Amino acid sequence: MKTALQQKESSIRFFSVSQADVEEIQRILPADLDPVPQTMKLHQVYSDERNKLSVRVLSCFCAQPKSCECFEPSSFTFTTMTASMGSPSADPSIESRPSTTDTDWIGKWCVVLYDDMPFPGIVQDVDDEDFEVKVMHRIGQNRYFWPLLPDILWYKHSKVVCKIQEPLLVGSRHYQLSKKDYQCLLKLLQ
Repeated sequence: MKTALQQKESSIRFFSVSQADVEEIQRILPADLDPVPQTMKLHQVYSDERNKLSVRVLSCFCAQPKSCECFEPSSFTFTTMTASMGSPSADPSIESRPSTTDTDWIGKWCVVLYDDMPFPGIVQDVDDEDFEVKVMHRIGQNRYFWPLLPDILWYKHSKVVCKIQEPLLVGSRHYQLSKKDYQCLLKLLQ
């Protein structure tokens, strides 16, 4: 097939990947790399920023080369741990409590404290002293669900523990934090 395409002067380019190339890449990949959830359902994967993939079940190119919001894309953030292993400050996806108004938090996942219990949620709004967060309810250790009536409250900056990646779907209605997010959260709460 390669020679047939070359004879037709096709614009298709072939790349040969040897076993040595694969082994070299496998050596530099971290052993605890988080998998992208529900890979078999995905049809389009794209990235607009480092360590973050956006995915959707149907492809759309209406705004190419920019991304669009068609077919409800979701995002996945890869976490990376440095030599200090487990230090929340070493993980760029775990951002500590905000000290000032930061609108970059809007639409991002975070963990807030309510009655000294951690709850994941999505930041809806930010002002000088508070964060408005739509939170999930807890049903067990690292198990959460969306309540039928949205639970949206304003939380003081001091009650916002950290940013997290989107929780993973477990079953049809329950979610859990990734192992790394959950471990970092436990360390921050000690």
